Formats: sequence, structure tokens, C-alpha cells
Amino acid sequence: MDDIKDIGSLLIEEQKHLQEYSGASLKYYQNTIRAGQIGRILGKLRKQEVITNPDKIDVFAADVGIIDSKVVSSIYLPELERLGAIDVYKDGSGTIVKIEENIGSEEDILRMTAENSYEPGLGFYLSNSNEKL
Repeated sequence: MDDIKDIGSLLIEEQKHLQEYSGASLKYYQNTIRAGQIGRILGKLRKQEVITNPDKIDVFAADVGIIDSKVVSSIYLPELERLGAIDVYKDGSGTIVKIEENIGSEEDILRMTAENSYEPGLGFYLSNSNEKL
């Protein structure tokens, strides 16, 4: 378990560091950036229990560098749901009415962050260049 936590922690710290930069070379770190953003959003969601204002998620996302709310709802929320971190409830028109968080501890955040960057049979990847960890 310590290795998984270390990987989760590394991904979050790397994303924070990379957030300070811009330029074309960042494309090589998109997997690291995405996984770190997931981890940081998990940290913001923890202990929220029930979120009845879906705009709050967009605020959390913007704080970690995700500005487009469509990207949040189409990519990040489904991934958080797949990881078991949240349950999203929608009304008949598909509008989010409530989000419940299921994050027990900081260890859960680090584990989920690491799992998000894991490819079965391939290992952990920290960049788009397929650099295996």
C-alpha cells in the first residue's frame, strides 16, 4: 500500500509543479496532469458529504486548472464516479441535482489518484511518452 500512496502523492505534487508552466511541451505530461488534478479534486471533495450546488465542482476544478465545465462534467465527474469517490444524481433532463462523496481518508485519495494512472498489464504512466514507473 505504501507504494501506491507514494505514487498518488507524487502525481499530485507533480501536477502542482507543472501547473506553473505553459507551452507545447506540457502535452507530454497530460497523464500526470490529469491524474494529479483528479487527486486534488478528491482532496477538495473529501468531507463535503453532499453537494447540492453542482457549480461547486466547477469551482474546485478551476482551482486545480480545469476551466471548462463541459470537460468537468464529461470527463472528470465520470472518472470520479468510476473510482467510487462520488455518486452523481441527475434529474429527468440530465441536470446534476446532487453529488455525494464517498472518500474515507487521505489514503483513499492517494490510492484513487494512483489507480487513475494505472493501466493493467502496463503499470503506472506519468506522461504521454509512456514513461513507465
